[in-house]
Amino acid sequence: MCKNTLIKMIAVISLAVGILTGCGKEDLKAERTIGAQEAAETTEEPRSGAIETIMDDAMSTSSEDDKEFIIIRIKDDYYDIRRRNEYLRLHNLYTDGADYPEIEDGTCARVVADVNIVNGGIAGYQNDYFLKDVKSCVPLTYDEVAQELELNDAGDTNIDMYNHVLIYHHKGSSYLICVYQDKVEAYKDGKFYAEYVDEDIEWLDTPEPFLNSL
Repeated sequence: MCKNTLIKMIAVISLAVGILTGCGKEDLKAERTIGAQEAAETTEEPRSGAIETIMDDAMSTSSEDDKEFIIIRIKDDYYDIRRRNEYLRLHNLYTDGADYPEIEDGTCARVVADVNIVNGGIAGYQNDYFLKDVKSCVPLTYDEVAQELELNDAGDTNIDMYNHVLIYHHKGSSYLICVYQDKVEAYKDGKFYAEYVDEDIEWLDTPEPFLNSL
């Protein structure tokens, strides 16, 4: 075989190898591109499913007719005062076809109503009452509320996670001290008395700003 022929064969072989190598690279690039797209699609589905799971958080609703409970109005908001073992808490009261009972700011009442009781959901309902039909609404004094729900005395304890409402007596008057958003509201004999910033009262043994005002 002559030298020129050998050189030509080597050149042809090199060209063929180059073409095959190039094709291999293109195929590999295409595979990676497709693989990345498939991975992205696979990633998107669980992510979407996770959002749906959160958004569709379990919420249960039950109904009860002639439900009896105690409510209080604090400013423009209504709550039912509920004791569960050592916990005495205010629960938001909602309406579902019925108006709120006509009571004044700082007053309490015993209500009998048909309600929906809602638990869970995105809003985090905690067996909260939705008024469907109010059958009766009877005003209650602070002392009546304190006796029935065993309210703790503000002279001995403070507002905390266990006590959203406290009772206090001074010179013949009855006071109700209540958690309200980021504040603490104090009412005297059914009338507004004072408002305190929560951080000025929390962590103390008793609500001293209130006690010192008397």
